[in-house]
Amino acid sequence: MVLVELELPPLFAEACGYRGHARHVALRWTPELFELRWTDNGHTFVGEVDPFLALCTHPATAAALEPFHSANSAEGTRPWLLVDRDRRRLSFGTAAEVWMVLNKQGR
Repeated sequence: MVLVELELPPLFAEACGYRGHARHVALRWTPELFELRWTDNGHTFVGEVDPFLALCTHPATAAALEPFHSANSAEGTRPWLLVDRDRRRLSFGTAAEVWMVLNKQGR
């Protein structure tokens, strides 16, 4: 997992369409479909794109997300973003890495 060096705005996951109560929420951005999906339990749902795009393009946060965008545009497996709602932190990793975190919170 790679930590993104920024503090998320309050209620970022909720702004992206998340309606649950889990601490960790995974987001997947597919740029060619212009689609954001989120999950906290393995079932994915379509999210709200605008808050995510605002985070990606805002002058105060865009540079911190460059490593994610570079990994997301590479050939092969796409990374998932992991939102820590308690700490307002963001990281990214493979689907397996993110799922391990999500799976632990369900116990």
